[in-house]
Amino acid sequence: MAEVSISAVDSGRDELDVGGPETLSFQQMAELAFDVLGKPAKVTHIPQGLGRLGVAAAKLFGFGKVVGPFEFFVTASALDMRAPHHGTFRLREHFESLERKGSKRISDNELVSA
Repeated sequence: MAEVSISAVDSGRDELDVGGPETLSFQQMAELAFDVLGKPAKVTHIPQGLGRLGVAAAKLFGFGKVVGPFEFFVTASALDMRAPHHGTFRLREHFESLERKGSKRISDNELVSA
């Protein structure tokens, strides 16, 4: 990442497309996280239209100040976020490092960093 960032600064670019060493779908990322935890994958798919409706309803009913993360997730999940591959550190390695650092489980469905 540092090498790509430095070359972007040198070239005067305002934006860069930088990916990791592999391309994964949201489904694959979720399955990988559950696999690292040794749990069966539980993934729920929500149609884009329903997600956008939920965001609009939250804003309409006065939850506009807290809906930001949900709105980001709904928007980002519809985008093609593929970028040129760089680096060697894979997402599995990252998830495994978090697990080794002692992330504590609050429930079967939730993780909080220790």
